[in-house]
Amino acid sequence: MEVADRPSGTLSVPEGHLQKSLQERSAIDVVTKPTRAPVTYRALFGLPGLPRLAGATVVARTGASMQALVLVLFVLQRFQSPPLAGLVVFLSLVPGLVVSPVAGALLDRHQRMLLIRLDYAIGATALGLLALLDSLGRLPVPILLLIVGVGSLTNPLSNSGTRSLFPVMVPRVLWGRVNAIDSGAYVVASIAGPALAGVLVGAAGVHAALLATAVLYIGGFVLLLSMTEPAIERIATGSLVRDALAGVGYVLRHRELRGIAVARLADSPQLGVGLAQDPSQAVGQLGRDRRAVATARLAWGEDGLEGGLDHVLAAAPRQRAVERHERHRA
Repeated sequence: MEVADRPSGTLSVPEGHLQKSLQERSAIDVVTKPTRAPVTYRALFGLPGLPRLAGATVVARTGASMQALVLVLFVLQRFQSPPLAGLVVFLSLVPGLVVSPVAGALLDRHQRMLLIRLDYAIGATALGLLALLDSLGRLPVPILLLIVGVGSLTNPLSNSGTRSLFPVMVPRVLWGRVNAIDSGAYVVASIAGPALAGVLVGAAGVHAALLATAVLYIGGFVLLLSMTEPAIERIATGSLVRDALAGVGYVLRHRELRGIAVARLADSPQLGVGLAQDPSQAVGQLGRDRRAVATARLAWGEDGLEGGLDHVLAAAPRQRAVERHERHRA
């Protein structure tokens, strides 16, 4: 397939930019062709690399679910300020949401395994740094906010990176199964994360909980070490910003994606408020004993930060590439 054979209306790409990838057989060819492979979970987990990717996804998402609660309890105990806890929640979500189109363009251009590991490494470093600086008595509020905000910027790389890897590693006939695994990982994380965070904060304190969360990110990083991803056709315009804007435009032009984006955007404020408000109310009603606060949050047992708008925006460039490839084959 040559660049000149593309139908009109697709992005104009410099000839040399895609020459190598266009000569290679795309992994999308493999996963979209009919197959007689058995449609079972045993067949799914027999695919090379899939168990490790699924395991890393569950471990890291559980860490992310823990992090949301642990940061709030850390701020409440360390600074005794519910407004500051709310600001920390805001900074742990919004920067990543804002840059998610750019993250999607990066995932479309570069090796996603590398970018996913980068996010896990940054997440573990940020949490370890918070615990270290606070134990040394050198964690003023501006540094706290800076670390949380910077750590949020790379979240879409792993959130959307793992989801975009599943369909290119799995034959089309098993997409339903792998989608169930992906969705189930969110359920496991949303239940296990807050519960584990509450137990750790109550039993060992917020510093131990921060470090335990960092260990989960490290676990996800280790599981993905030496893993390679299938070779796929990478299409880019040469401008990262232009690709990111094209991804946003793709979402806005499609009714289903637009509806999901609006729904997620409407849900995000109340989820963030609930995350900060519930531990704050527990502190006010039960006192500042860490076991009382952790028990109250554990009993509530719900975490809503997973699955935000960033998945929709960051996935758009990849979906556009798949559709272009389907048109070429047709």
